Amino acid sequence: MVKKILSAFDVATISQVLNSEIPELVIDSITIIETGWDHLVAEVNEEWIFRFPRAEGSIANLEREKNLLDYLRKHITLPIPHHHYFGTNIAFVGYRKLLGIHLNQQIYAGLDLKVCHHIAKTIASFFTELHHAVSKGQALEWGYAPVIRPLLGIESLLGTLPRDIGLMVKSAVDYARIDLSEEKNLVFIHQDINGDNLAFDLTSGQITGAFDFSDTGIGPYSWEFAELFVVDVELARLTAQIYAMMNNVPNPLIGGAADYILRKATWMLDARKNGNLQKEKKLLEELHDFLLIWHNVASIAAEK
Repeated sequence: MVKKILSAFDVATISQVLNSEIPELVIDSITIIETGWDHLVAEVNEEWIFRFPRAEGSIANLEREKNLLDYLRKHITLPIPHHHYFGTNIAFVGYRKLLGIHLNQQIYAGLDLKVCHHIAKTIASFFTELHHAVSKGQALEWGYAPVIRPLLGIESLLGTLPRDIGLMVKSAVDYARIDLSEEKNLVFIHQDINGDNLAFDLTSGQITGAFDFSDTGIGPYSWEFAELFVVDVELARLTAQIYAMMNNVPNPLIGGAADYILRKATWMLDARKNGNLQKEKKLLEELHDFLLIWHNVASIAAEK
């Protein structure tokens, strides 16, 4: 049977679908916690997480992700989702919620150095295990593809950006091309580990899980570190340092910072294409705010 997507992305429709497909699940509460480009994510009874594709093209990706997670459970130490419910007529998966809170800037800033180091080591270990668990050949066989950054399109922006931001973006493009040119740099990456995709126990100071494997693909290992800048520069720096030592590879911090910039530039391209001036302005401000960080990271890299 060909599965379909939700007819409407609201609580009433979710409730109707789950009551029909999982009658044994007594629903006390439903909270929509994310409406991303690819999936709607809802929390049920403060215990279960359900993910619904937002487009028919994402249905196959969701099923592929389920198979990936089943495989990774034997290779990853950190808890990851274990899909328990599967849609029959409507495409969805459901798994027991990984207990913990999101790790944001405010929370991280209040942690002591020992806890920060433990978090960095946990994330670096997760990246290491993931990169060794799935080979490029396996990933391609399972239908995963190289992660693409529209470098030529990003370069078309350069003449329209303030000079200092344009120079930063150009340097980021150059670093990405270097990373992409080295076959040894290319691994199977999660590429979306930020505070929103981690579960953190504030009492114990430990990461208790990682989730949302919908953006996985083949790319430079340095690209894993881009989203860590969203939480804190120090978290990105420390995690990159530990990862480099664990794997005896060059420190990926500069490549991660470059990809942080390229992601912003990619979204700017999309905003400009769609005439979203407000979003474009916000992204430009975020790139401006990253200038000092970039200069510091690039200076450290140049000294080595």
